[in-house]
Amino acid sequence: MSSSLRNLTQEQLAAVTSNERLLCIVAGPGSGKTTVLTHRIAFMMENGDIPGRNFAVITFTNAAAEQLKSRLGALSTSDVPWIGTFHAFAMSILRRFYETINRPFPKLISSRYRSIERSALSISSLDDIKNIEIKWNSTVSNLVREIETAKSRGVRWYDFEKWRPLQQEAATLPVETIALIYKKYENLKATEGKIDFDDLIFEAFDLMSERNDFAATIRWYFRSIFVDEYQDVNKPQVDLIKSLITKGHHLTVVGDPKQSIYTWNGASPSFINNFDVDFPSSSFLQLTNNFRSTPEIVQIANKIADTFSEKERGKFDPRIIANRESWVVPRLNEFESAAEEAEEIATEIANVISHGERPDEIAIIARVNSLLPVYAGYLSKAGVNHQIIGSENISTSPIVKAAINRITSTVGLRGSLPDALSEIDQVAADISEMESSGESYNLLALDFVRSFINESIRTGFKGDFGALISYFKVRTTEFQLMKKAGVTLITAHKSKGLEWDRVYVVGVEQGLFPHAKSLSEDAVEEERRLLYVAVTRARSELSISYAKRRGTSDQLRYASDFLINIESLLKSGSHRRLSPEEAAAEIRRSRELLNGGRKLPVDPEKALATIQRWRDEVSPLIGVRSLRLSDPLLGQVARHLPLSVSELLLIDGAGDIAPELARELVKVCRKIRISESVSNEN
Repeated sequence: MSSSLRNLTQEQLAAVTSNERLLCIVAGPGSGKTTVLTHRIAFMMENGDIPGRNFAVITFTNAAAEQLKSRLGALSTSDVPWIGTFHAFAMSILRRFYETINRPFPKLISSRYRSIERSALSISSLDDIKNIEIKWNSTVSNLVREIETAKSRGVRWYDFEKWRPLQQEAATLPVETIALIYKKYENLKATEGKIDFDDLIFEAFDLMSERNDFAATIRWYFRSIFVDEYQDVNKPQVDLIKSLITKGHHLTVVGDPKQSIYTWNGASPSFINNFDVDFPSSSFLQLTNNFRSTPEIVQIANKIADTFSEKERGKFDPRIIANRESWVVPRLNEFESAAEEAEEIATEIANVISHGERPDEIAIIARVNSLLPVYAGYLSKAGVNHQIIGSENISTSPIVKAAINRITSTVGLRGSLPDALSEIDQVAADISEMESSGESYNLLALDFVRSFINESIRTGFKGDFGALISYFKVRTTEFQLMKKAGVTLITAHKSKGLEWDRVYVVGVEQGLFPHAKSLSEDAVEEERRLLYVAVTRARSELSISYAKRRGTSDQLRYASDFLINIESLLKSGSHRRLSPEEAAAEIRRSRELLNGGRKLPVDPEKALATIQRWRDEVSPLIGVRSLRLSDPLLGQVARHLPLSVSELLLIDGAGDIAPELARELVKVCRKIRISESVSNEN
């Protein structure tokens, strides 16, 4: 069997091998979306009539692009497609054009705020500007937000005055004033020969629409296009894709309308739901099998999806199907205060880590970033390593600044990008030595810088290192830090695409989740999708909680209305420390569930043989500790195949297994389950 077809379920296989020229794959959470996308790319390169070098794979983050490159490399594809973000793709089109006409590529503005501020100041004599009775910084911020929102909807300055009054939210400034400053801003860029980040998409689309000979060349070069996370596209991005697709082209998009949560950037579930309208004669396929979460978690996700409006559902049944065995019922916990919520959750996390759970497989998810520091504080008190994702701007982090200064001093602003790439590897090596002496540095941030330089080299960036720095500053929104050692504290928005064994969704209160500013029907629907995303990040353990009081206010808070539909599926409880008697009762209850409530489609003898082979292989390395992995104990493990360390510890005698061995044993159990599930499907 071809490497691109191995280890796929029937549902996945149908999507990978579909001969539809225009295909939208609607992939539910945990359904193997990335696996299907990479295998379809590999399959089409192996079996189609379009060479891989004429493929374009478009993503939304540089990290996603790197992951796809790695996975395609593992499939041993013979050719390498173009892989990168939407903006990098647009830039590659623009660079080809400017090279063709032998003109320098426009510079990217380093600060949209400052440029829009200059545009506003240029008309400061107007009464509209003089009479604005708010702080100037706030005025400029509102202008930036208004113009960014318009651009994400594909609205140019000359259409702004007609478009803005039709929107649900009132304008933050007089519409005619915003329109005038928007026009001044565009004129300023044109005068200075500059463009902003959003202009990359606009300019590429304009070229494809107006320069027929050049557009024909681009369409010939990119004849097979793939788009990941299609639920996140906005109108300018869809328009660009439409300008590339003509008769004979192939287009595959993958996404999930239930996970469309970036309305602020112009995204909408309508783009994926109406894919066949934008691309006539196209087809849909669904991936409904969830391999990530327990049935109890999937049931909650489905209950949330049942409340989606018809507009959100589109043509599809929003429910997903669980492919794991039952486990513990997710919890709903009420706390008297936010401090109690944070303290008790931190205490519980410290406890499960002491029993062998990995900190990097635990996450606390909140609606807003401002809630996370209090949890970080209590985790610190409990001695638990942790990280708040997205709290820093990569371009301004000390380590990135130090790296840029080091490279500048060594290769100079006019230095070549390959020289800069070599230098950053040396910076990383030096920092590794510093870390051993106790200094704390973010090597992940350097990885982003390295991948960014790599991408720029690969896509033909012609400038020197100095030019790249300005480009990097406007691209930082595309980067997200991924999981690393320690408990993850993260917002629901940033959690999309990630997963953990144990997840705490906190602050699920009316006014927070849904957010108080979500006043329109569409905004509330997006908040519901956001909760869906947060819940489906959990593999085995899910806890949802809210506090009756938060901050310094004595005002009583209430559970989110979103909980009404799922409350019956949640076990009410408390995170307080259990008495010895209560703990023993809870263990007995969990063991009863473990022993009586789960039937596995796996032959225990076959599983035991696999686990024993693993033990025999590691025995020379672990010495006397292997004696604790007795055949009777492994027999119990083979019958239950626990999916997490906490599940393993429910088995009699498993508490004596060393933490590092417990984690490895759980990995073996997971592999057995996956291989058995695949063989049963096929």
